[in-house]
Amino acid sequence: MGSYALICWHKTDGTALMNKPRSLMDYDLLVPFVEEGETIPKIVHHIYFGGTIPEVYRRYIDQMKANNPDYEFRQYDEASARAFILKYYSPEVLAYYERINPEYAAARSDFLRYLLIYAVGGLYFDVKSGIEGKIDASISGDEGFILTQWQNQPGQPDEGVGLRKAVPIPGGEYQQWHVIGCKGHPFLRAVIPAMLKAVDDYSPWTHLTGRIGVLNVTGPIMYSNTIYPLVSRYRHKLYRYDRDIHLIYAITGRDNHVDGRHYSVNRNSVVVLPLHLKVAFFLYRVWLNLKWRLNGKKAFVHPDY
Repeated sequence: MGSYALICWHKTDGTALMNKPRSLMDYDLLVPFVEEGETIPKIVHHIYFGGTIPEVYRRYIDQMKANNPDYEFRQYDEASARAFILKYYSPEVLAYYERINPEYAAARSDFLRYLLIYAVGGLYFDVKSGIEGKIDASISGDEGFILTQWQNQPGQPDEGVGLRKAVPIPGGEYQQWHVIGCKGHPFLRAVIPAMLKAVDDYSPWTHLTGRIGVLNVTGPIMYSNTIYPLVSRYRHKLYRYDRDIHLIYAITGRDNHVDGRHYSVNRNSVVVLPLHLKVAFFLYRVWLNLKWRLNGKKAFVHPDY
């Protein structure tokens, strides 16, 4: 390890580290080594940054607890998220987390879920998601890491979902509304540095905003494209469909968001920008919307891909 790497590792000011030229950045140094666990721990993680979890989700989580009394359930809010990052990672990693625009709770949740499972292992679920019945009936614990894909073939419930040019994987993207694995798994050992780099590289002009911006920076596009080249090398279990192990994407239905305005319609930057880029992006949006209005359209909407 060269002297620059040693300096980076011992830095306690994330800003000082991130001001280094990106070509010199070794993102791997920001991820501590965690020895890969033999089994998936019986820990279920939930993240919710919106205050009190809506009652419909709370009832379902309580049902999961009743079905799985031998599992520990942990819940994280903004305060406990920061405490976890400082305990298991570093101020540098926390600085990256805090560069995610707080308007994008989904992206911050993405960020944290990878850190949780890499550091301690277990099963992460979105609060709207879960698993039917007893976990042990579907997951043996010796899989190492579990990957699933959408029911996205013609006539299936998620027809077309996750099938995009940006993710050239047979069957489409890997779902990450659940992240299930042993601690220290190499998939997340690769995903976390890729995500940190995506935060540094983020531009609202190229990575876009709203739903597609999150997919690119912290979500399934980044996640899937990082993991796919590694699947032949590391222990895991791939299920073509989430239903194969009784996973439930949305207990209230795909399009029923019970907790307010969805991040997909947000047109602000996913990553907090420095002042000069904020001004440039504002002017760009004004120009773009004017251009679209002159062409007879109401407003610019980012295309998905």
